[in-house]
Amino acid sequence: MHLTTEDKLRIFISDASAFIGILFSGGGLLFASLTLNMTDFSSLPMACVQLEETMGKVITALPTNVSVNDSTVIEYTYQYRSGGHLYTAHSFSELAHLPGGSPVTVEYLPGQPSFARIRGMSNAALPLWSLLLLLVFVFIGAGILYLNWRRMRRMMALAANPFVTQGICHRIEDLDKKDDEGRKTYRSHYQYSVGGQFYTHSLTLNSTETAEYGVEEPLVAQLDQPRHAYLARDLPDFIWQRLRRQRRR
Repeated sequence: MHLTTEDKLRIFISDASAFIGILFSGGGLLFASLTLNMTDFSSLPMACVQLEETMGKVITALPTNVSVNDSTVIEYTYQYRSGGHLYTAHSFSELAHLPGGSPVTVEYLPGQPSFARIRGMSNAALPLWSLLLLLVFVFIGAGILYLNWRRMRRMMALAANPFVTQGICHRIEDLDKKDDEGRKTYRSHYQYSVGGQFYTHSLTLNSTETAEYGVEEPLVAQLDQPRHAYLARDLPDFIWQRLRRQRRR
């Protein structure tokens, strides 16, 4: 059966984990892009060298619309001198509460006095760790999508080279466990044949999904790898309906 790019995409998103992965990665990237210009990247170079210091004075202290740990971040505009030059800069903190005119200690990179901050503050409203936290969600989502792709790639291979047969439930194991909804779970084993050779397809089902012993169900195996199989009801509905139409011809 020929699979178009649209078919492959439909198979890929047929599993709920695809939406979870997209939610994590997409949401993380969206929020990361929105907060990028509010993130303090200067903390990295300033943490790697011995900073020089001078004295400065707060000019204004204005609240921002950003909160960290339920505390409003304050933007401080301040001035300081270095090498005979007067500089004006901005620092941010949700902890300090300094009125205008307050003296402050200013830290700056050696030889780059314009690259500065009030000691104990940052150069942007959000700390760098907030961006790193968002990137963690992006990587988690990417991992979920990758694992889903590996699973769905097997289903795509099966759908591209299918063999429709009947699987007989010949053994049921009680796993002595319950699923998240409190239903008992079982390991059901379906026997089927391809080319005169018998194979077994096993899967875990809850009490409402498990068939009775001896019941036959439509099963689709991969013709060139017959050990790889799915019950028809576990395939995306559009794939199974297409296979059924092909069988009628």
